[in-house]
Amino acid sequence: MVGAVGDIPLPAELVEEIYVRTEGNPFFVSEVTRDLARAAARYGGDFDAVKFRIPEGVREAIGIRLNRLSEECNQALRTAAVVGREFEFALLAAVSAELSEDELLDAVHEALGASVVRDLHGPDEHYEFAHALIQRTLEDELSTSQRTRLHAQIVVAMEELYADRLEDHSAEFAFHCAEAGTVVIADKVVHYARMAGERAAASYAWVEARGYFQQALDALGEDAPEADRAAVLAGLGKAELFSLTYPDIQRGWDNVARAFDLYEEVGDARAAIQTVLQSRGFVPWHVAGTARVFSRALEMVPLESVEAGHLLKLYSGAIWFEQEDAAGSLKALEQALEISRRSGDRHLETGVLADQSLFMSEDLNPVGAVDLGLQAIELARETDQPVEEASSHFSVARALMALGDSDAAWQHTEAGRRVNEKIGRSQVGLLYLQYIIAYLRGDRATMDELGEILENEAPDDTVIRLTVGIGAWHTDKRSGLDELVQAAQEAAQNDPLVRQRAANLARLAMAARLMDRPQDAIRAAEMARSLLSLPKVTSLIEVSARVTAGLAAVATGEAQEAMEHYMRLNHLRGPGFLGFSISADRLLGLLAHTAGMPVEATTHFEGAHK
Repeated sequence: MVGAVGDIPLPAELVEEIYVRTEGNPFFVSEVTRDLARAAARYGGDFDAVKFRIPEGVREAIGIRLNRLSEECNQALRTAAVVGREFEFALLAAVSAELSEDELLDAVHEALGASVVRDLHGPDEHYEFAHALIQRTLEDELSTSQRTRLHAQIVVAMEELYADRLEDHSAEFAFHCAEAGTVVIADKVVHYARMAGERAAASYAWVEARGYFQQALDALGEDAPEADRAAVLAGLGKAELFSLTYPDIQRGWDNVARAFDLYEEVGDARAAIQTVLQSRGFVPWHVAGTARVFSRALEMVPLESVEAGHLLKLYSGAIWFEQEDAAGSLKALEQALEISRRSGDRHLETGVLADQSLFMSEDLNPVGAVDLGLQAIELARETDQPVEEASSHFSVARALMALGDSDAAWQHTEAGRRVNEKIGRSQVGLLYLQYIIAYLRGDRATMDELGEILENEAPDDTVIRLTVGIGAWHTDKRSGLDELVQAAQEAAQNDPLVRQRAANLARLAMAARLMDRPQDAIRAAEMARSLLSLPKVTSLIEVSARVTAGLAAVATGEAQEAMEHYMRLNHLRGPGFLGFSISADRLLGLLAHTAGMPVEATTHFEGAHK
């Protein structure tokens, strides 16, 4: 309907916004859409989906209904509109000093009779505006200063009315404090926004928690106590770690690290350690600067304590992904596992098993990754650890892809997505695996669907964007690939993490092969060889670099180099996939063919075809 009435292409999120604002009322939909279409024409196609005003046609229709009501009723409704879509009679009475309780009750009954509000039939006399746009129209009749002061009065009234259950109404407090602006003191804004953030985080509502903690941080004055700043940064950082994607997720870790440092500066070691431990379930494979913090935290706790076990688990991920220290990482995990079993801490044991599964997948041991991952999934369900359960589904799915079982891998990605949906966690990793599976199956419809989601959810992740671009090339959607290649080239040179540089390079080599651009392949190979010269890299990084250099050798016909990479990668032979949307046997077949080994090439191609 929006498309037909507006006669302009609208993004899905704007159509959703229109639906939310109008609640599907056909007249309201038409008026809002026409108003937006006029605005888009006036401003060259640009419009603000968040701040669009109620069109005059809608205002007039609502105004006709409201004009039939008494002035006392409209007065009460304007105040109620500032309270919110839903309002409690006791709170409305507390901020409606101009009307007696009997007059206010008469006004509410009048509004009920006109179907402007409806009774929610709760024990506390709760009411709701019949439509959100009625509330908005009434609210807009007040001046900015009137609304601001009303919000401040509502905060005071709520503190008295809900004195014994402030946390239950923390989100409302945070909203009214924000709307009241400077009329409410900053300390109160910080207090309620932080309270709302903690409550949202406890319910896995990470995006909402992020907003509340950011509100609290913005309200903190320069002279605020460092401990208060640290507490807000810790909450914000955790919410960002579990809701943002690469590269924005770095911001989340930076806030956690700042909180840790502030607590250490004020001498609160206990709070510093808890700040780090609260990131449990977070795997630092897309962030830098974690090893320093985890290492320092380990120095603050007894060596064999349960806290040390949890910190060792976190530290193992830091040195694996940040320092490419696979041996040190696995040793730290073994120590953490010993502590978990000696102490009987099954939560720690679950987390260690989940990480061991992931690292075995990274270390190109898919059989071990599946075995440990399935153990972690079972234990996570028993101990109610959804974050570890979802992470283990990811590890198992990736390992099953390496073993060539894409159907079982898909089942685990679906199971992981269901868990992530319950806890509000980013789905990007699992969606990315599903995209690769769809690519390998040649499922164009699923590729298109998932590709659009990934482009929206991970707009700055050059690895994901280039993978989707390569997939789109196969579906004859070739525009924009040059820009994606350029972005990936920059990331391959400048990303602080070796893992990300290697991942970009492998995709660049594939893109160069598809686009028949051998110079791009040569350039990627040069950067890949620089990674191979590093003193220490994990197995996956080495394979990524050799895939890159090997595909370049195929593109340029370099038989000797193709032979070198064939010999180095031959142990991976089989029908499984390397994580780069190419099967091991297909890659080995290409290398063997270039190296002048037709019999071996045929064997590998037949294996890949199966």
